[in-house]
Amino acid sequence: MTFNYITCPTCGTQQAMGSRFCGSCGNQLPFGPESQTAFGSQPSDPQQPYQPINPTSYYPHTNPEQPSYIPTVLVTLFFGIFGLIPAVRHSQMAKSRGYSQKGYWWIFGGILGGQTVLGILFAVILPLVFVTSVANSINNLPNNYGITPSSSSTTTTPSSSSAADAVAQKAGCPSSPTTPLKPMSFSSPPPMTINTSLNYTAVVNTDIGTFDIALNAKNDPKTVNNFVFLANKGYYNCNAFMRVIPGFMAQTGSRNQTNGGSGSDPGYSYTGSVPPKAPAGTPQYPNGSVAMANSGSTSSNGSQFFIVDGSSGNSLPPNYTLFGHVTSGMSVVNKIVADGSANGVPPTVTHRILSIKIQSS
Repeated sequence: MTFNYITCPTCGTQQAMGSRFCGSCGNQLPFGPESQTAFGSQPSDPQQPYQPINPTSYYPHTNPEQPSYIPTVLVTLFFGIFGLIPAVRHSQMAKSRGYSQKGYWWIFGGILGGQTVLGILFAVILPLVFVTSVANSINNLPNNYGITPSSSSTTTTPSSSSAADAVAQKAGCPSSPTTPLKPMSFSSPPPMTINTSLNYTAVVNTDIGTFDIALNAKNDPKTVNNFVFLANKGYYNCNAFMRVIPGFMAQTGSRNQTNGGSGSDPGYSYTGSVPPKAPAGTPQYPNGSVAMANSGSTSSNGSQFFIVDGSSGNSLPPNYTLFGHVTSGMSVVNKIVADGSANGVPPTVTHRILSIKIQSS
C-alpha cells in the first residue's frame, strides 16, 4: 500500500507523508506503524483521533443514591402499634364474654372478630409491604454498593489498572501513567559509542514482568547506539506503552507519553535503515520484532519503538527500522498487548516500563 498523507490526530486534516508537523494546527504528527492512510480511503480505527472518555459511559451509576427505607420502618411501627390497640381491646372484650382465647390468640381473635379493619391494615398489610420494599431496594442497589443483581455483568479493568499503577508507583513512577517521570530533550543524536563487535541485550522491567531484547548492532548500529544511549540516560524509565492494539503491536518511548504532538520525541531525529523485503509467505516482522516507530519514513526515527505481537504486525511493509528481537519474556509482551484497545490510544490498561538495563558481552 502506498501512503500519500498522514491524518493529524488533533485537527483531522491530511498532511503530506513524511511531515513532522501539521501545517494546519502546528502540532507534531503521530509516530508509529500504520499511522498513515492511503489517499482517498477512510482512516482505519487505530488512526482515528481518539475522544476523551466520558465517565458516565464507564460507570452506569455515576451519582448513586442509596435507597432509604427508614421512613417506611418508622411509619410501619407507628401505625402497627396503634393498629394493635383496638385489636387488644376487642380481644379483652371477647375474654370478658367468656371466650377461651389464650395468650396472643386474644390479639388475633380481636383482629378477626370484626371492627378492627385498621388493626388488620397496620399490623398485617403494612409489614408485608415493608418487607417487599426492602427486598426490592436490595435487588436494585447499584454495583457501587457491592450487591450485583444476577443479570448484570462486572469488569475487572479498574482493578487491573489500579494494580499496574500500584506497581509502577512503588517503583517510583508518577501516579498517572500519562505523566512522564523526567522529560529529557537532546539537541542532536548521540555520538557513536557502542562496540559493534559486542552483543547487546536490553533487560526491560515492566509493571507486569521482565523481558529481554537482543539488540542487533551489526544490522543497524546507529539505531542500537541511539537506543542504548537513551536507555542508559533513564529516558525510558516509567515510560508508558501508550499505543497498544491487540493482534498488532505495543508502542512506547514517547517523551510526553503521547502518540505524537509536541514533545513526543527526544528533541532530535535521525535516519535509520529498513530491513530487506521478506520472501513470500514469511512474516516481514515476526512476533517479538522490535522496530522504530516513525511518522512516514525512517528519517523521522527518534525514541519511540514498538514490539510486534500479532498477524497485523507480521504483515507490515518493510518501512520501519528493525533493531532487535525479544528473546525471553514474550509472555509479558503478550499480556501488555492483550490489555490494548481497538483504537490503541488509550489502551484498556496502560502498562509502563519501569527501567531498561543494557548488558553487553
